Amino acid sequence: DHDNYKPVVWEYSPGKTCNVGCGNDWEDIFLISSCYGCLWSFLLAFYSLLLKGILDSDEKSTLLMMYFVFGIIYVLLVGLAVYTGQMEVEALRKKKANLGLAEDEELPIDDE
Repeated sequence: DHDNYKPVVWEYSPGKTCNVGCGNDWEDIFLISSCYGCLWSFLLAFYSLLLKGILDSDEKSTLLMMYFVFGIIYVLLVGLAVYTGQMEVEALRKKKANLGLAEDEELPIDDE
């Protein structure tokens, strides 16, 4: 609720205040801190898994190369998804231009 939103402010002397948490309230500060905690916990667990894998695999580091290849494939798939999304936006923009609509107007619904 916007009416109950109160950013965290520290009053260090009468009439002098300092904003804490970049203007966020306690709930936002807790959520942001929790997200960072989850992210760093995941990274620590993942790096521990990689370290265990390198210690248990052979001298050629097969497991690390496998993770590297999967990472490259993942980056390529994300790049492909972004590129196709841009193509769809461009096609929609051209279709609106052909119909004489502004970019913020909706396309008419086809009944067919």
